[in-house]
Amino acid sequence: MSKDQSTNVEFVTNLMEHSEFGALQQAFIIECIRYYSEKVTQNGKPKEEPNSFIDPALWYEIARYTKSTVEARYEK
Repeated sequence: MSKDQSTNVEFVTNLMEHSEFGALQQAFIIECIRYYSEKVTQNGKPKEEPNSFIDPALWYEIARYTKSTVEARYEK
């Protein structure tokens, strides 16, 4: 089996546009994004760890931005 060589954007687009589940697949992916960003932000901003592969404080900020963007679009 060869490894998928698509970009992350192509991969997610393929999941959303070519599923046997149609639009319900899109709702599932959006809910996954909402749920994960909620989990990352639920305990507040962690302390910075500048030597870590991904700084937890930066990961938190990304999740906070994602969460607010999803809420602005879907939770009016």
